[in-house]
Amino acid sequence: MKFVTILETGWVFTDVSGSEYKIKLNIQKEALNSVKMTKEMIITFEKVKIQCQDCRKSFTPHLYVCKVQVRQNCIPKENKRNMLFLEQLIIKHNAHIFCSSIDTFHEGVDFKFTDVK
Repeated sequence: MKFVTILETGWVFTDVSGSEYKIKLNIQKEALNSVKMTKEMIITFEKVKIQCQDCRKSFTPHLYVCKVQVRQNCIPKENKRNMLFLEQLIIKHNAHIFCSSIDTFHEGVDFKFTDVK
């Protein structure tokens, strides 16, 4: 097995944004009968911006994993009683620990949870 030898390297000018890098290589390999072959090639590297899941969530308005929408059209007294019952259920099952925000509307409530277990 014969290896490739790098003879020369250099940068190739690319765009100003810096998201793409090009490198020029001159390589040499020994072929059959001790014949040396050289080749010039340009290799392109692209810089891709990737964030972890937690960082991605912190920069977006969607900081929740689960959104529960509760809507009800009924008499105001019944609505109040049902919402109190729902609040007791959330506390009973320790779901209030993961609740990040509660948005109220005239017909119901949106609960946003950061984690679902």
